[in-house]
This record gives sequence, structure tokens and C-alpha cells, in this order.
Amino acid sequence: MKKDALISIIIPVYNTGEYLYKCLDSILNSTYQNLEIIVINDGSDDPVTNRILAEYAKKDERISYHCKDNEGIAKTRNFGLDHLKGEYVMFVDSDDFIDRDMIQKMYETIINKDVDIVECAFVIEKGPFKICRKRYKDHFYDNHETLKGLEINTGINNYLWAKLYRFSLFEGVRFKEDYRGFEDVEIMPRIFAKSKGLYTLKQRFYHYVMRRGSYTNHMTYKISDEMFKAFKAQEDYLNTLDEYVYSNYQQLYRSEMMKIYVLLFHEKGAVDYVFEEYDDSKIPFILKKVRDLGKSLVDLKYRRKR
Repeated sequence: MKKDALISIIIPVYNTGEYLYKCLDSILNSTYQNLEIIVINDGSDDPVTNRILAEYAKKDERISYHCKDNEGIAKTRNFGLDHLKGEYVMFVDSDDFIDRDMIQKMYETIINKDVDIVECAFVIEKGPFKICRKRYKDHFYDNHETLKGLEINTGINNYLWAKLYRFSLFEGVRFKEDYRGFEDVEIMPRIFAKSKGLYTLKQRFYHYVMRRGSYTNHMTYKISDEMFKAFKAQEDYLNTLDEYVYSNYQQLYRSEMMKIYVLLFHEKGAVDYVFEEYDDSKIPFILKKVRDLGKSLVDLKYRRKR
């Protein structure tokens, strides 16, 4: 087995000072040591964040530290992709952390199974609580099965993290920089379409920290609308690939219901809201009625006729 392949870890950072020690230490202490850790400070104005990053840049020569103006997560990840040297790449969010043997186990799998992507399970860390969703199974998915898996978004998921990729998948592929969030939803099928297969591991190696202030945990109408548009863009792209008809109706329904929720309970004052059309033929009748009732309540709240 090839032991010395360089693996690049891309970590975008923006004002996450209180989480950085645990994140960076978890990577530096990995059993797999041949790492290039690309830390990109996306214009943090938090002095704690800047101090910790400067400290760690001096601490370990494997850390490649970059500072730039605040331009958003997509541009920051593209910066990392444009500057890495590794044969493999992994993305870790700066408020998350990983198990010590995660990289080693995933690298061994990508080599032994001869796949382009390895995905592991994860733990949601919410304060003192740990939330574990249904465990994956150790399983190989071919290219077509991988793309179909995006429809369900379980097992094979749309998260960029908790995966190890061959860097060749990103040749000619970058994040769309007009996306402020859910850029991983848009890029994932373009990466998967180039792969020869994906292997899932049942071990929960990655720890996703659910915190106040993060983009997806501070839901607004604008964010839920961006979620809808990202899943719609993914569906449109998937349907250019082969004869199979892809439908993201489940994710589109969830995004629409999130729009309704924030309009009813969180938005203050009238907004210029829009409910996009999509194929809802597979949604159960009762769920459609729940959605339609929600839309009617939103229209009543804002005194708007549809």
C-alpha cells in the first residue's frame, strides 16, 4: 500500500476562535501524518481567531496559513483548491473536529477499494449532547448509484465534509462563487459525475458541531430560499447526465416548508416572498395539504393574494 501520499486538508475560518483549538489539534494529532493543512482566514474580525491562527502557523510546518478579505465560503474553498499540493483532499469546517484515526482509515479505504471518494458517518455535537443519525453501512456505490443517492440525501449525502476525495475530481471544477451557502449541494453532483465510485464507512469519525451563529443554524427566508435554489440547480444538472430522471422533491419540499416556517414565526414585517414551482407528484397528499395550509397562513399574515 502506498504510505506516503500527501493529503491536503482545507479549513476555511471565519470568527470561530473558541472552536479552533479542538479542530486543529484533532487534525495535527491524526495517526496519518503526511498532511498539508491549508488554513484560510476569510477576513475574521475576531482577535481570538487571528491570535490562535498565528500561533498554530508557527507551531507546525504542515500548516499553510493564508489571510484574505472576507469573500465567503465558496471563494475561500476555491482558494484552498487552487493552492494545494496533495493527491487527495479533505474539507473540515473550523468549528468541527475529527477522530484521531479518521484520515488513516479513509485513506486505506480509498486505496484498497480503488474508489475516488470515501465517506464516513458523523456525530452531531450539540452542547453536552451527541446526536447520531442512522448508521451507514460499509458499502460500495458505483457512479450511477452515487448520483441517485443525492436524491435521498441519506447515506450518500450532500455534505462536503466527512469525505476524502481524489484531487483529480476537482480538476476543472470549482465552487460557484455567487453561492453564499449550500455551495456543496451545487458542486456535489459535478464531483460525483466524474468519479468511478464511492465507498461509505459506518464509523462515525467526523464531529459536526451545531452552534448558534453558523449559516445553516440561523435560518431566515433568504437562507431557506438559497437552499431551495441550490437543490433545484442540483436536480437540473443531474437531469443532463443520463436517461434516468432525477427529482429532488424531498429536499425541495423541506426547503419550501422551511420558507413557510420562517415567514410565519421569524420574519418581521412584509417580505417579497416567492414559492417556486417544482415537481411535487411524489409528495403524499396529506403533506401537500399541510404545505398549502402553511402557504395560506403566510398569505394571510402578509395580506397577499396569490
